[in-house]
Amino acid sequence: MASLKLLDVITNSGAPFKVYLTFHSYGQVIIFPYAFSNKLCPDYMNLLGGATVMSKAIYQCSGRIYKVGISTDIMYYAAGTSTDWSHGVARIPYCYLIELGPKRHKFCLPEIEIYDYCQEVLAAIKALMEYIDEMSLKSNLHSEENYCKI
Repeated sequence: MASLKLLDVITNSGAPFKVYLTFHSYGQVIIFPYAFSNKLCPDYMNLLGGATVMSKAIYQCSGRIYKVGISTDIMYYAAGTSTDWSHGVARIPYCYLIELGPKRHKFCLPEIEIYDYCQEVLAAIKALMEYIDEMSLKSNLHSEENYCKI
């Protein structure tokens, strides 16, 4: 039911989404499309850049190390992921699955650590937004419409 509601919001809101984030537990990884294949998506470098700035921000905030990459490289193949759909079908440019917490906690982060994870997620999101703004500025500066026509 929640997935259908999310699909409805993304496809029918008319909003030009730039980012899709989904949070899971566990593994301390940041995964981006595509999870169903080991082939790199056309936006691989941009997605890698966003994941890297998030991972660095988390490390600076908490000292935790998050691996970054496509699912097949750092975890396993996965079909039907919301990040793959959001990127491939809904055309949202920056889509990430962030697996919080180390494997020792499995699917239940200790309540006492929740605030710390929120702090690192906030740092990661801020870093990602700055990266996206920087990338947008660069692409606008280099777009054909910004060159003088002779």
